Amino acid sequence: MAGESAGRARQQAVLWSLVLCRPVAGVAVDAKSTLIRLAALTSRGQTASAVQLALARRAIQELEGAGAGRVPWAPSGTWELVFSDVAPFRASPFFMALGKVLDDFRPGAAERNLLAHRLATSVGEIGKVTWSMTPASLVSEVELRVGLLPGVPAQLTGRVVTQASLARDDPASPRLLCSVVETRVLGSTLTVALPDVSSGGQTSPFQFGKQLQPMVASVAFPSGALLGGQQVCLAPVYVDDELLIMRCVDISAPHSGFAFLRAD
Repeated sequence: MAGESAGRARQQAVLWSLVLCRPVAGVAVDAKSTLIRLAALTSRGQTASAVQLALARRAIQELEGAGAGRVPWAPSGTWELVFSDVAPFRASPFFMALGKVLDDFRPGAAERNLLAHRLATSVGEIGKVTWSMTPASLVSEVELRVGLLPGVPAQLTGRVVTQASLARDDPASPRLLCSVVETRVLGSTLTVALPDVSSGGQTSPFQFGKQLQPMVASVAFPSGALLGGQQVCLAPVYVDDELLIMRCVDISAPHSGFAFLRAD
């Protein structure tokens, strides 16, 4: 427990150092520090109260206003998700495009179906979510740790990796058109806690990683083709040396943006 507490303290110290180490030109420092503070306190926004969400959205609006007209169209680098007012897995271009397909079929269908997906995976957790960006591409990784069934001592872990292409929406606009290319599942490991008779019935975990990984990693799902080549529109509303706020224009729910910290 002491080690975990120390780890959390170090993480929060890093977050605060990013906020306070240098002033942000033309931006109220309060808006940035408020957003990062709420990100640390609310598990990336997932446990936020209505009041906390309202504060985070207002901070994002202030940063967006301060960054208007100064956002590069290609915020290259590696970025880690630290705040979202929708489920973190929806930062994946695959789920963005899937949501647009569902809404085109029936308005409001994305919220209902993606909420059902989040509830179905509630026996697990969503780990690190990262974007690796170049001017023409986006690779998203979502770490998942999912229990098979409540009460069953087994967990499936892995990374859902989606590759997408990026293109300008308009030469005069920083908006990006994002097209999903393929999706892979990497690093899959099934961990099962089995009673060990030789140790007096104590439970010991057994991993099937070596058996699963070659089978799963060799399969690249043509997710772009399966989604009908659906494109989604991404709007970088604020970027500085440390913070990126990206909004998916096609998310129908109240959505202020995905906030990322630079990870490279």
